[in-house]
Amino acid sequence: MRHPHGWRYVQQGKRDLRLDFLRGFAVFAMVANHIAGPSWLYAITGGNRFFVSAAEGFVLISGVVVGIVYGGIARSQGVYIAAVKLLQRAWLLYVLAVWLAIGSALIAAALGSPVGAPFRETPARFVFEIVTLRRAFYLVDVLLFYLFAMLLAAPALALPERRRWWVLALISGGVWAAYQRYPGALQLPWPIASNPAFNFAPWQVLFFAGMILGHSCEWLGGQIIARRLRFPVGNGWVVLLGLLSGALLWLHATNAAAFSRFAPGGDAAAVLDAWFDKSALPPARLLACTIVFAFAWAVVTRCWRPLCAAVGPFLLPLGQGALYAYAAHIFIAYLVQAGAIKVWGSGERGGFPPLHPGLNALLQGGALLALWGMTRARLFQALVAPLGQPPFRRWPAAAGRIPWRLGESLAIILIITLVTALVAPPGAPIRSGAAPGADEGVPVAAAPRATSPPLGGSAASSVARKHSQRHRVPGARAVGRRGRLGNSGMASSPA
Repeated sequence: MRHPHGWRYVQQGKRDLRLDFLRGFAVFAMVANHIAGPSWLYAITGGNRFFVSAAEGFVLISGVVVGIVYGGIARSQGVYIAAVKLLQRAWLLYVLAVWLAIGSALIAAALGSPVGAPFRETPARFVFEIVTLRRAFYLVDVLLFYLFAMLLAAPALALPERRRWWVLALISGGVWAAYQRYPGALQLPWPIASNPAFNFAPWQVLFFAGMILGHSCEWLGGQIIARRLRFPVGNGWVVLLGLLSGALLWLHATNAAAFSRFAPGGDAAAVLDAWFDKSALPPARLLACTIVFAFAWAVVTRCWRPLCAAVGPFLLPLGQGALYAYAAHIFIAYLVQAGAIKVWGSGERGGFPPLHPGLNALLQGGALLALWGMTRARLFQALVAPLGQPPFRRWPAAAGRIPWRLGESLAIILIITLVTALVAPPGAPIRSGAAPGADEGVPVAAAPRATSPPLGGSAASSVARKHSQRHRVPGARAVGRRGRLGNSGMASSPA
């Protein structure tokens, strides 16, 4: 018997499972791009070399969820209560960023990884800069973006609550546009060492666009999308978005070779690198994000039943526990790297060894299964939960006149910082304006797209050339025009 709604998604509760499904796919892509080397899974994830990465999806979905959840709290309990809860969430992200950075830096230093050089050489300076948000760390840098976004979301929520969403859109879009014109002058909120990919000024436009969509989704959907963006042909927008997404895939696969004669110096790949710079989110990349995300949403909405039946049991738990999955995958990545080095030896500069794409796919698949099991069981979550307690707590009424005391989480961070400063040398201060990765003892190089292979070149050789720059220093902390190099991919996390 045919289902009355066909394949379409039908809302059955307060939680929109489509967001969890798409966020679960973003977790899948994140793990495949961060663990091991180039693999067959890159055909699905894009290998962080496509015009859109899972990072943009994470940020946009996080903004949507903030708009839905905290917008609902603001309507039912008031803007003040919603702002307080947003600040509490920001504190949790701060604590997570601090402990993940220190913990993963300790593991990287113990394994001799190049990314662990700052901690290995000057641990006191490293810990102080992490605690004071003056430094990011490999795979943890995106948490700083989420922290600042949550801090600003607390006061910004008042604008859409008063139907002034357009003011928030103008402010956010203005900051993004100003960064495109003056990138060096808009290092917001301040220069942060080892943070080349997630510049807050351009990336915030995705978060606040998602926040506006999530907060005003019913009004925007009913007043603008349904009435003013109607296509004359049934499902016409889906077909158009599919064609545009296919065009993007074609440009990526061929490196725009068909347009080389129109490009300066005949290098269309260099033009793509400039137009789709991941760290700056220029207009072309934002347009690609709009096309791909709108198409993905349309496909998931219209094909929900078969998609959910096929991969929903795997993706939905990852999407619903995305913050836990993000934190756990960092340590899985180091374990996989340590095991691979022990079995096959190290690659260049002690990084991940060069392996066959099929073997890398097996390692990534095993890591994904392990992460899925850990996320469902929330392994070790109860053990580390006290670290995320509020920074200040109330004394019992009979304890004295001072109503507040330091919380355990803040006290532990202060103690660790003090002890590290006492037992380790201070090191040199941050060199503002230094090239990303220069303070980590690894080479810094842009990774331009490879040009199209000559006639007769095999697909395998084309893939090898396209990714040769990307994996020149496995595990190294460097940035390319279309995405990060080395094994970094796009560290992402939902808020």
